[in-house]
Amino acid sequence: IISRLLYITEGKFYLKKKKERRLSEDLTVVFFVEP
Repeated sequence: IISRLLYITEGKFYLKKKKERRLSEDLTVVFFVEP
């Protein structure tokens, strides 16, 4: 189950909870599955 989003922007990584996710046009959103 995908529970978090990994935000990649300007070479920096941000981990946000699914509830706190905010999408932007300049953000690449990568979904990943936690073990």
